[in-house]
Amino acid sequence: MDSDESTNEHTVCKCHHLTNFAIMMDLSYQLGHSSLAIEVETALSVVSYVGCALSIIGLTLTLAALLFFKKLRASLLHQIHIQLCSALLFMLVVFLLGTERHGWKSQSVCAAFGALLHYAILAAFGWMGVEAFYMYKSLVQVFNSSSRKKFLLRGSVVAWGLPLIPVVIVAAIDSHHYTSES
Repeated sequence: MDSDESTNEHTVCKCHHLTNFAIMMDLSYQLGHSSLAIEVETALSVVSYVGCALSIIGLTLTLAALLFFKKLRASLLHQIHIQLCSALLFMLVVFLLGTERHGWKSQSVCAAFGALLHYAILAAFGWMGVEAFYMYKSLVQVFNSSSRKKFLLRGSVVAWGLPLIPVVIVAAIDSHHYTSES
């Protein structure tokens, strides 16, 4: 949270770290407040929002196809794809809602969006890892010893559950890591 620009009406959230989305959204430290900076920021915002919108449309269509066709739903690989698409869709929606430029009413809203984005990114990576492990088991190991339900349940615990650990630890130590210049 930037207390210099925040008022009683709204809170200004800023990122001062090198995560993938923070680099895309804030170039003021490089370009200053010139007209070039405004043009570059506008262009990056348009590209980011259009790219996210297209990704959301593609993920939604993919999820619809995977959920609509029973033959696709029956495959363990496609069930993993459903979870991965859900995690990526969740990440993009949180990103779009959290980067809205109008400001938020409280610092806790900024912290919540920061924590949700952190969790969503980790969950998406978790599902990518589950899919990679499944592909390893499918291609390298000839005999599959675990059942499909057990694998999906264990994958869900790993991909949806483990990302909670670092998010909760960061929030418990100091929730300002999601909102302030620290």
